[in-house]
Amino acid sequence: MKKAGEWLLRELPRAAEHMCCSCRIRKGKGITGKPVILIDFSTGGWSGAESIIAFVNRRVDLRQHMLSWRRGGHYVFEIKLPDTPARSISEIRKQAWKTRRAKYGERGHSGSYSR
Repeated sequence: MKKAGEWLLRELPRAAEHMCCSCRIRKGKGITGKPVILIDFSTGGWSGAESIIAFVNRRVDLRQHMLSWRRGGHYVFEIKLPDTPARSISEIRKQAWKTRRAKYGERGHSGSYSR
C-alpha cells in the first residue's frame, strides 16, 4: 500500500509533464481528520492520459487510493501520510521543478500550464 502511494506521487506528475493533462499535489485532511496528500489529476478526456487511469483501475493497490472522479477526466487520489513523512510536499515540488528546469531550462516549461 505504501509503495502504491509512492508510485502515484512519483509517476502522475511525470506523466502530466509529457501529456496534455494536469496534475496538482496538495496537502489535505482525510475523512478521519488525519493529514493526507491529495493528487488532482485531470486528463480532459484525452485517451492517452485515460490509459494511465485504466492502468490504475486494473491495479487494486493503486485503485484503493482513488478518492473521487468526475466527468471530463478529473480524478482525485488520496495518499495517507505516515506518522513521520519521508518527504514534505515542498520537497516534492522542489524536486519536480528541479527536474522540469533541467529538461526545459530556467523558465520551467513554455507550455500553456507554465508558472
